[in-house]
Amino acid sequence: DRPDYTNSGFKFSYDTKNLQIGDYAVKAIVFDSKGASTSLGSKTITISPRILGATSFDEVMQILQEDQLIYEASMLLEELTTSKLTTRLVLDIFTLDMRHIARFYFTLTQDVGSSAYTIVFNGSARPTSQ
Repeated sequence: DRPDYTNSGFKFSYDTKNLQIGDYAVKAIVFDSKGASTSLGSKTITISPRILGATSFDEVMQILQEDQLIYEASMLLEELTTSKLTTRLVLDIFTLDMRHIARFYFTLTQDVGSSAYTIVFNGSARPTSQ
């Protein structure tokens, strides 16, 4: 039990909301009482878009608005029967500077003659080229 060890160790906390999406290196440097320093090494952290955690159409739409993102929608008719219409919806998500950050897949199902529909989340993907 040495009193000079009372403040040993370290914690790091940083609000990342203003960081660009990408990889960052965090380096820990320690100083002794005489001002001498040494590096404890570095750790790489990745800032990912919050939208990649979305798991429903409503959540995607909410995050798009809150984070000021834009999207491009593509729809493909998958099936049309006398009673049901099934459409595949793909949303490509972009930052305001047009960096493609995510793609979401949904299936829309609607009974023919009805204005009601259901939207099912089918997954998401991060683009391979950043």
